[in-house]
Amino acid sequence: MQISLRELVDDPAKYVLLADTQDIYIIQEGKGLAKLTSIKSDKTEIAKSLFGILPQDVDVTAIKDECLS
Repeated sequence: MQISLRELVDDPAKYVLLADTQDIYIIQEGKGLAKLTSIKSDKTEIAKSLFGILPQDVDVTAIKDECLS
């Protein structure tokens, strides 16, 4: 769902309750400003959406080590 910042300011409780079941995208002057989402988001579904993005020949361990150094 997409709402204006004004709509959020006018009725914040309504959109906080709606965010429990769907993401609320807040726009201002036609541009994306923020996203209101539930803290109960399904992390399994998010992880599944990422599978297959990396090519098969990527060395994830090397990338992780590089980020941690």
